[in-house]
Amino acid sequence: MTDDSVDVSPEPTEPPVVSAQGTPLAAVIKRRKGRGATTEPLPVAVGSSAEPTWDVILTDAFRVDPGAAQPETESALMSVAEAPPAVASEAPPPVAFAAPPPPPQPAVASPPPLPSEATLPTADIDLDFVEDSIEVPDDTEPGSRVDLRDFPVDIDPGTAVDAVLGFARHNAAVKRTPSAGAWFSELFNADFFLGAPATSSAHTEREAEFIARALGVASGGRLLDLACGYGRHAIALAARGYDLVGLDLSLDMLKAALARAQKASLAIKFVHGDMRDLNFQQVFDGAYCVDTSFGYFSEPENLMVLRGLSDALKSGGRLLLDVANRDYCLKSVPTRNWWEGDGCLVQEDVEFDYVASRVAIKRFSVFADGTQQESNISVRLYALHELTRMLQVAGFEIREVSGHRHTPGAFFGAESARLMVVAQKP
Repeated sequence: MTDDSVDVSPEPTEPPVVSAQGTPLAAVIKRRKGRGATTEPLPVAVGSSAEPTWDVILTDAFRVDPGAAQPETESALMSVAEAPPAVASEAPPPVAFAAPPPPPQPAVASPPPLPSEATLPTADIDLDFVEDSIEVPDDTEPGSRVDLRDFPVDIDPGTAVDAVLGFARHNAAVKRTPSAGAWFSELFNADFFLGAPATSSAHTEREAEFIARALGVASGGRLLDLACGYGRHAIALAARGYDLVGLDLSLDMLKAALARAQKASLAIKFVHGDMRDLNFQQVFDGAYCVDTSFGYFSEPENLMVLRGLSDALKSGGRLLLDVANRDYCLKSVPTRNWWEGDGCLVQEDVEFDYVASRVAIKRFSVFADGTQQESNISVRLYALHELTRMLQVAGFEIREVSGHRHTPGAFFGAESARLMVVAQKP
C-alpha cells in the first residue's frame, strides 16, 4: 500500500508561516491503518478535531537537497549524502640513487624561523582573505615564507570565524552522523513515555514563563521550539498567544504533541525533521532548545545547528539554549541511577569521556510485559566558556547566563546544575 501526502494550508485567520522558498508552511496528515501500512489521507487543518491516530509528518521547509527528486517516503525527508571512504593508493617503494653534489651558493643571511609553520586548511573551503601566495621565489636563496605580521594589509579577525564556519560546514556535510540506528532516533519512541518522569502542569507553566521572559517576544510573535518532544512547552506558550512551530525527529513524540494541541484547541505547526536540516531564513522572532536537547552530534554538526538557528531568527531575535552544566555534572552525576516508571524499571550506568567531554549513558529498561530495551546515549557536555564561544562563532551575542530558572541572570559556576544562555542575533 502507498500513501500520498496532502498539503493543508493554515487557516486564513492565521499569519502563514513561510519556508526559505517563500511557500506556505503546511502540515501533512496521514492516517495509520496498521503497523507500517497507510491509506489515502484526508485534508485536516492543523488544530482542528481529528482522530487521535493521525500523524503530522512534514512541511516543505526541510530538504537536504531541494534540487534532487526525492521519493515520497519518510526516509527521503532526511536523505544523507555520505561521501565514500577514501582509499589510499599504495605508493611504490622509493628508488635509491646517488644525487650530484649541489653547486656552491653565495653566503646569504637566512631569515629568522617563524614560531609555527602551521597553515589553515583550504581544501573545499572559500578563504578569500588568504593571498594567492605567501611564498617568495628567490634566485639566490631557498624559498622563504613571509611573516604575515609584515603584510601591509590589516586582516579582519572576522575572517577567522568565516574559516571556522567553512570548515565546520564542510566537515558536517561529508562526515554527517547517520540518523538510522542512532540512539537519538530510536530512544524517544512510545515506550519512552512509560519511563519518563511525570511533570506537573504548574511546573511546565513556570518553565514557559521563564522562556517567555528570556526571549522577550510580545504575544503574537512566532517562536520555534527546537526538539519540541510531545509539545509540553509549545502548548503552554501557544496558550499565551504565541504562534508556535515545533520541530522534532520522533514521530511518536509529534503524534502525542498534535493530540495534546488538538485537545486544547490550539493551532500549532508541528514539523517532522532533523535539527541539522534547518532551512528557514529570518522567519522567527525567537527560538528555544531546552532540557539538554543540544549536543547529540559531532562538534562541527553542533556548531552548524547553532548557525541554522541564527539564520532562522530575524534580526534582534533571541535564542534560549538550556543544557546541563559540564562542571556541575562532573562532581554531581551518579555513576548508576535507577527508577520505577509506569509499568517499567529503568537503570542507567553513567560514564564521562574527559577527552571528548561527552557523557555516555547505558540505559536499560524492563517493561511489565517482559520486553527489554537498551540504549547507548552520548551527549556532548559544555562548560560555559565553550558554549558562549560556539554561539559567538555562529553569529550570536550573549545577553544573559543563568544557572537556574529561579535565579535569572545569576550563574554560580560548578554549583549551577544548568547552563541557560540567552543569545541574540545582531
